[in-house]
Amino acid sequence: MPVSDPADRLQSSVQLIAILIAAAVMQFVPQVSDYLIGTWMVVGLGGAIFLTLMLLTDRAQLWFDPLARLHCILLTAYLVHQFEEHGIDIFGRAYALIGYAQTVIAEVGGAPGFTLTPLVIYRTNTLFVWLPFLAAL
Repeated sequence: MPVSDPADRLQSSVQLIAILIAAAVMQFVPQVSDYLIGTWMVVGLGGAIFLTLMLLTDRAQLWFDPLARLHCILLTAYLVHQFEEHGIDIFGRAYALIGYAQTVIAEVGGAPGFTLTPLVIYRTNTLFVWLPFLAAL
């Protein structure tokens, strides 16, 4: 449903600006990005827990229309998936994706010298997954 009330429009604009500022801090403030490169998936898992608890409250029924609730459920599922894929997988291996992806890409004759780093994965997931998901809310 489009935002038609001026107060709602202002609130949406402020929220979008806050999300963009947070994304910039996450990427460009060295102390923050250095910390998050190895822990972003744990932060995401915390976000999944927060979204789950928020969706279970009665207020969520008032805040979100059905499509927004579905969006939050999908984001929650994806954040849990990211923890499993990039944090600790079901076999207890930490960040096993890097070695696996490099092996698969080498086997299929991918780019010579291809290196998948935690920084690349962090930026890809926070800028191209988290940011669009949050902006769409």
